[in-house]
Amino acid sequence: MAMSNEDYQQLVYLERACEAAERNYGIDPNDADNLTRWGGVLLSLAQLLNVAESIDMIKAAISKLEESLLINPLKHETIWCLGYAHMMHGLMTPDYNRNYIDRAAKFYEEAVEKDPGNQKYLNSLKLIATAPQLHAEIHKQDVSQQAPGAGAGSGSSNSSEMGTKKEKNYDLIFDIGGWVVLAAGLATWWVMMSRNQLPPSPGY
Repeated sequence: MAMSNEDYQQLVYLERACEAAERNYGIDPNDADNLTRWGGVLLSLAQLLNVAESIDMIKAAISKLEESLLINPLKHETIWCLGYAHMMHGLMTPDYNRNYIDRAAKFYEEAVEKDPGNQKYLNSLKLIATAPQLHAEIHKQDVSQQAPGAGAGSGSSNSSEMGTKKEKNYDLIFDIGGWVVLAAGLATWWVMMSRNQLPPSPGY
């Protein structure tokens, strides 16, 4: 499926943010904030990729976030991001795996303990309890495609319709858990980085 111009611009934006984080990592590998932002950007990139690539990107994000937490184990934003990443991994994997969800719940609980009044963390903790239902909703299109007679009808139009529905189901994943709040923080960071050291954006 062709990428929209808006998605393409966002892809370029996020790739450049990754490059900036990588450069900062080369300067100071112990900058926990930079590692957290890097992990957050990778999670944002996962929204723009196909399922297999998204899962790989989520795994890469988890690696950066875990590294950040080793440096600063008290940073509740990083802890919440790790919970979000594990939840996304669990929801995106076709075969429901309780281990991912349990890890997400653990990190959400820890984030709430460190910042009890944070509504985003509290909402995420409530949401993770509904993970089995969310997973079923997201992957129900996969099940219907395997049902007897699912291939009947016009091949091209049927395939296109199923692809659109599946895309919408996976879009649902990234609307869950308050990701917009984190994305806003990433945007603020991007503006600051652009003013200081990022090369000028190419014209389109």
